[in-house]
Amino acid sequence: MLNTTSSSRGQNLSLPAKPDWFHPAAHVLWAHLCSSPGFNYKQSGRMTAARAAGIKYEKAINLRLEGEFGSSYLASPWFRFSDSLEARPSFCQPDGLLFLPEEGKIVIVEIKLRHCVEAWWQLRHKYERVVAAVFPLDLWGISTCEVVKWYDPSTVFPEPIALCPYIEKAPYDRFNVHICGKP
Repeated sequence: MLNTTSSSRGQNLSLPAKPDWFHPAAHVLWAHLCSSPGFNYKQSGRMTAARAAGIKYEKAINLRLEGEFGSSYLASPWFRFSDSLEARPSFCQPDGLLFLPEEGKIVIVEIKLRHCVEAWWQLRHKYERVVAAVFPLDLWGISTCEVVKWYDPSTVFPEPIALCPYIEKAPYDRFNVHICGKP
């Protein structure tokens, strides 16, 4: 199933539907940070070479961001939450959160080898909603940033992209992409 929208250039774009594996968060009723999901989370099936490369890249970027931002960067935090769609609590884990208290800002980081629409689904339809339930918007501004190794500007995307040279400068009103070829 394809959705149609207009790009920033006025062209009609066919967008892929929500990935089958993705479960959005609807209206988040409550959420909190937790140390772990309370179960042994493991990806089902055999790991492909591409998945292994993605995990390696994610770990390297998280180490780099922890080195750059110190305790202001929280790598791979777990959240437990309840929303209006699920009868029982769910868990989610963004790749990172960058806290900028002097600006009252949190940047939600999603790390991918290549720029992809899946990051948009994760950031816009789950992580933003869950993080906003924990860190109220009257106290914190929340922006998003997809960190990628490879960026292809011809990738069909649901909203205009802002290339962001500095993660900490990610504006609130855009979907930000930071290209980081070498972690």
